[in-house]
Amino acid sequence: MSFLSPLELLEAPERNLDGEELRQAVRRARRRWLSEFQLSDELTIGPENVRLDKDALLRLLEVLDDERQARMHRELYHHALYDFLSGKSQARGAWPVRDEELRAFSEPFFTEVFLTRYKNLFLQKDYDRVLLLSAVFSPAGKEKETVLMEELRSFFHTRLLRLNGMVGELKREKKLTPELEELLSVGLVSFWNRVPANIGVLRNALMRIYFDFYSETVFLPEPAKYRRQIMSCVNALELDADGNRWRQQLYKKHI
Repeated sequence: MSFLSPLELLEAPERNLDGEELRQAVRRARRRWLSEFQLSDELTIGPENVRLDKDALLRLLEVLDDERQARMHRELYHHALYDFLSGKSQARGAWPVRDEELRAFSEPFFTEVFLTRYKNLFLQKDYDRVLLLSAVFSPAGKEKETVLMEELRSFFHTRLLRLNGMVGELKREKKLTPELEELLSVGLVSFWNRVPANIGVLRNALMRIYFDFYSETVFLPEPAKYRRQIMSCVNALELDADGNRWRQQLYKKHI
């Protein structure tokens, strides 16, 4: 997901205008886009090709009718943070927003883009880019970063609960879902070993899933093959003392 500034709906030379000149530019843009919608129900806008229908585009353009909103969007458009929000840059790093008003204005956009992009990359199994994104810092500072990480922790906790339920269904289904297939990926284990600490605490829960998964392979064809894959993942998983106790119990099963 990428953020689209309403300024992208104006011609490039018009994006620094204010006052009456901006109002005239908005009117011109509205007429231009309405004529475009006579040819198509959706249009592709901006550097990251965001698709908008007519109602969504007109609502976005209306934002510039508000003088303060227009001013804040101009400041954000020219800030380095905009490259991240718009998808022009995926690089790690921080974009300090020193102006308090701009920081408060940009934070909701950052939160939505960050969380959506992070979750989508994970679901696409693009683990390296997920980890790069983990090193992106909120312009709102450490307190907001903590909130973001808690949101991600909840996301991963829900994913683990889903996987645990799938393991419990193996007796009936007698086949692996794509999610359980991915659970046998050493790449996934490598990802879990490198996540931020507050997400990494869930590795013990992942170990428990592997423990139960191992037992349930009896209901699959070629259980020995799946057990070897599970053990490869378990051996690679970095665990604390509690998680390691479950690993030692699994070792005893595997003997």
